[in-house]
Amino acid sequence: MVDTSNYRHWITNGLPIFISIGIFSIKALWDSWLLELHSAESLQAFALVFPIIILANVIALALTNAVMGTASTWMEKGHIYAKVLPFFLLAALILGVVMSLLLMMLLDPLILWFDAERYRIKLHAFTVSLIFWLPFQYTIVLLGQILRVVGRYKSSSLIQILACVVGFGISYWLIGVKTEIEPLKSVVYSNAAIAILAFSGLSVLLFSHIKKSKAHDTPLDFGAIYKRFAEIFYTTCLSQSMAVVFIFVLTKILAQQGEKTIEIYAYLTRIEQLILMLSAAFISVMIPEINKMKMNSNTSLIDEYIHQGTKFLLGIGVILVSILFGSLTLFNSFSTLDGKLDQTLLMFVALWILGTAIQSTVILFSQLLNVLYSPREAMRLNFIRFVGLGIPMIMLGNNLGGILGLASSLLLLHIVSLYISRRGLFTVIKASYMLNSAQK
Repeated sequence: MVDTSNYRHWITNGLPIFISIGIFSIKALWDSWLLELHSAESLQAFALVFPIIILANVIALALTNAVMGTASTWMEKGHIYAKVLPFFLLAALILGVVMSLLLMMLLDPLILWFDAERYRIKLHAFTVSLIFWLPFQYTIVLLGQILRVVGRYKSSSLIQILACVVGFGISYWLIGVKTEIEPLKSVVYSNAAIAILAFSGLSVLLFSHIKKSKAHDTPLDFGAIYKRFAEIFYTTCLSQSMAVVFIFVLTKILAQQGEKTIEIYAYLTRIEQLILMLSAAFISVMIPEINKMKMNSNTSLIDEYIHQGTKFLLGIGVILVSILFGSLTLFNSFSTLDGKLDQTLLMFVALWILGTAIQSTVILFSQLLNVLYSPREAMRLNFIRFVGLGIPMIMLGNNLGGILGLASSLLLLHIVSLYISRRGLFTVIKASYMLNSAQK
């Protein structure tokens, strides 16, 4: 029987992580509001860069997974083998530069895909500015995850929170005061400032930790570390690329629904990221514990732990959906703004947020497969989920019922994904247990 203290452990360590990464989503909402005050066109362009941000986030997730999946090879009892850090940091910086250049090269195809020629100047300003942000963003993702692996949840989170608070002020100054700068470029610059501040603070924290830990000089098998790191990294990228394709198709469909829908989409995507980041924070605490159970071949305890984690994430999701939709409905009832939502758009928002809450649990199963058990199985299931089922479902839903049909098909997709990902995970866990038993 899994001890109920797990809830306390998840909340105690997960909430600081969520606050540190979730505040970035709140900043995205803040930026959306500032952009809307600047012009409706700026907000609409910001909605269309969401798939670009998701594409960039794939690399961040891959780095996070690779760190979690290889941690046992470069640390011992919480002590970091310092010699691996230059390798990790160089990889993150190079990936940031390469990704920035790639997104600049993809600008014209993206404009053509979204039929967004009228947003060209704004989208161009956003993409050319990424070179100042992504290299530092990937390094703070890397450093933050390493610090969490060694148990520095609260201190690393506090540094990121403080950096983001400063970023709010920078964002307001650049968008609201220095109006001569293109607004979407200002968003990237403020994000870059956050990343640079966080990088400085996390570097000091990490290297002081290594010094206190008296890091070992034991020779490391860099070949084995690189091989495992690369395997998790590229399978995560391939797996998540399915989601990116799906989001590009989804965004294209919504971009054809009119300016009001695009503006709602800008806010919805940022709210969705906030919900998913809460789940990701708890999941990042759960995975190391499950890895310990896996190393001890304690399958029954793993099963109970995952079941408890699933209920916990679903419960948190229901609470968040209730709070968010209740607040939106109340605000909409008393609002006298021109942007007041009609019943169709309110239902669209409700279905979207509910689907996101379910999706957060699907991420738990996907992450466990990708980091601890079978990255290739995670990739296969993501292909089924996003390409085999997702794209046909949202296209059919949109053709049959417009935006409500689209939102309903999204909700159904998340429910089906929950089933197939859960079944896939436990099938792999059972097979792994039987293989280990046979070898013994």
